[in-house]
Amino acid sequence: MMMTAFGRYFATRRPRPNTAKLYASAAASSLMPVLASWPTCHRGGRLGVLQSGPLGHVDGPRQRTLMSPNKDLRMHNGSELLNTAIDLAQAAGRSLLETFGTSDVIDKKGDHSNVVTAADSRSEEMIVRGIRSAYPGHSIIAEETGCDLRGSQFTWVVDPLDGTSNYAAGVPWFGVLISVLKDEVPVAGVIHLPVTGDLYSAQVGAGAFRNGKRIAVTREQKLENVLWAYGMDGGSSEEQAARNVAVLAKLLCRVRNVRATNSLVDPAYTSDGRLGGMLNQSTRIWDIAAPMLIVQEAGGMYTDVVGQPLKLDISRTAADKEYAILAGAPELHEAVATIARETLPTRV
Repeated sequence: MMMTAFGRYFATRRPRPNTAKLYASAAASSLMPVLASWPTCHRGGRLGVLQSGPLGHVDGPRQRTLMSPNKDLRMHNGSELLNTAIDLAQAAGRSLLETFGTSDVIDKKGDHSNVVTAADSRSEEMIVRGIRSAYPGHSIIAEETGCDLRGSQFTWVVDPLDGTSNYAAGVPWFGVLISVLKDEVPVAGVIHLPVTGDLYSAQVGAGAFRNGKRIAVTREQKLENVLWAYGMDGGSSEEQAARNVAVLAKLLCRVRNVRATNSLVDPAYTSDGRLGGMLNQSTRIWDIAAPMLIVQEAGGMYTDVVGQPLKLDISRTAADKEYAILAGAPELHEAVATIARETLPTRV
């Protein structure tokens, strides 16, 4: 197998032998920030692209091909985009683990429930630098730095540390979310859970995977037989809190039990069938772009809280828009959407 220097780094550094092959293979395919200063890594000249199978699978020896510097952005290979996202998520995940448990809260954003740590900034800087090295013309929407729109068909959406409050408290429900949108539609997405080493990935039309193995939402059709994740943030108004609790109260009467990590763990476990589904009353585009694709490619539904299709905002106001979302196996999703429609006074 042909492997870059960064790929060899991944292969030797990965501590979990059951995922080492996957990580090393994925890393061999893409550009990384540490290579940013190497001439072959800039798209201003001719760039070697490693071809691979979909969604983190690398089947057989890779063949290196040359892309013309004049290739239109529309010609980007989906696997190339996905593998770059995988590389960046894993690198950022290792960075997060280095300071996990140090409680380095440096600021609060908006209200008392929304904290930011130095780790958020370090992780985002690493990811954005990698994207800019590989795809200088692409747009980026990132949680900490906002929108850098460049008129491209492609927009990278980055949450460098999802579950910051958990992370700052030493709770291991956190990770990295990276997705690539073509226009307003996710075409590649990654959820990475650094503590367990689990990596969920999807490419549009090719299925969803965890650590290289195909996954699917649960086949269960009865709410009473599943766990359901419910997420909401503190700091909301009393009126909003009452709406949130009203839906939760009805849900509690229907499902086996409710769980709440209020993080990327919820869509990850929904996509592989451990949870029947999830409902979150307060999310932003970086919280949902990657999970939306992964859950859908795993056979699930991912909509607004009353079951209507989601349209992602990638305009200059993208960072300001909130989404109330509902995801899960199709039959379970519809059952919870019905609860939400019956409970909420108006559509959210």
